[in-house]
Amino acid sequence: MAPAISIILITYNRANFLLEAIASVLAQTFADWELIIIDDNSTDNTREIVEKLCQTEKKIKYIVNKNNFGISKSRNIGLTLAWGKYIAILDSDDVWADQDKLKNQYEFLEKNPDYALIGGGVIVIDKNGRERKRYLNPETDKKIRKKILIKNPFAHSSVLYLKEAATKLEGYDTTLKTLEDYDLYLKIGAKYKFYNLNKYQIKYRAHDGNISARERLNMMKLNISLIKKYKNSYPYYRLAILRRKIRLLVYKLLS
Repeated sequence: MAPAISIILITYNRANFLLEAIASVLAQTFADWELIIIDDNSTDNTREIVEKLCQTEKKIKYIVNKNNFGISKSRNIGLTLAWGKYIAILDSDDVWADQDKLKNQYEFLEKNPDYALIGGGVIVIDKNGRERKRYLNPETDKKIRKKILIKNPFAHSSVLYLKEAATKLEGYDTTLKTLEDYDLYLKIGAKYKFYNLNKYQIKYRAHDGNISARERLNMMKLNISLIKKYKNSYPYYRLAILRRKIRLLVYKLLS
């Protein structure tokens, strides 16, 4: 029998964080799930850790990519393998902070079939797990739509979305090396409604120092491209594009 939720966890050389992420899945009060771990050809001891865990945790599927395919293609592999009605995302260096995360999100989507994607609040932590800040995202569909071009209102590890909605829209864009999650939200929101629970649901591990200046610059340029791509689907396009261009200009001047 197919599970209600398929959890997709993509990992690449995150062995030092992986067990904490998986433990937060096992601690969930909602138990009707499968966990699909896609190892994007890690070179550390990820395989040893996961294969040992699979001996006792039968709801875990472990797939190792033959090559390093990148995040977007790996996420789509997970979608192809998923049996659940809904998809939950957990990045391998993040942690679900709320044991009722899946339960509350599942119940909301089941009761509101016109909604296809739900997220929640975020606790930002450093590489050592120390809290840096926390924030709640805009809650209602109306508030989210007003903000989504200006700023991404969903942390990827917080989301639960309808698999059918994503697959009908061809999943993650494999031409994108980053912001593939933001692009998917924008696609889904053009057809369905959004929601964010007013609860702190994840611990997001920030790795600011791991992003090179070139990567950050490319990400800013891509962000502008995505805003232009979806300008007819959401309000406040002009404000969003102005803010992003100012941010890009400031970054170039200070770099």
